[in-house]
Amino acid sequence: MARVYGNEMNEISLHRLVFLDETGFNLQTSQRYCNSPKNTKAFMNVKANKGINQSLMCAIDIHGVIDYEIVSGAYNGDRFKKFITEKLFLYFEEHKLSILMMNNCRFHHRQDVLGLLNSNRISNISLFRLILHS
Repeated sequence: MARVYGNEMNEISLHRLVFLDETGFNLQTSQRYCNSPKNTKAFMNVKANKGINQSLMCAIDIHGVIDYEIVSGAYNGDRFKKFITEKLFLYFEEHKLSILMMNNCRFHHRQDVLGLLNSNRISNISLFRLILHS
């Protein structure tokens, strides 16, 4: 599997690759520190409310960030398609030989997502599809 993926990737110039991924985070989950007098345990009160989860979607190429977006909550197929439509169509129109690299996230491979990419002539590769076809 990895060999097929590696052989496929060796054939492609780095200048053609666009990497797209998302991640989630919560601003309330940072490390907290406090001090205490010598030989006493340190403790502190923290809010039980963890706040709202945030998600970051980012597309990069060899030159840096192409575009990104931060939203409240998690990404899904519809938000993913909206990001591609609103943030990446122009880039791929100007860079017709570029290839969109995606991981194996389930909504990256929905039929409507792949249809959107295909109908706009956006080439895409994913480890998921390479494994299935090897």
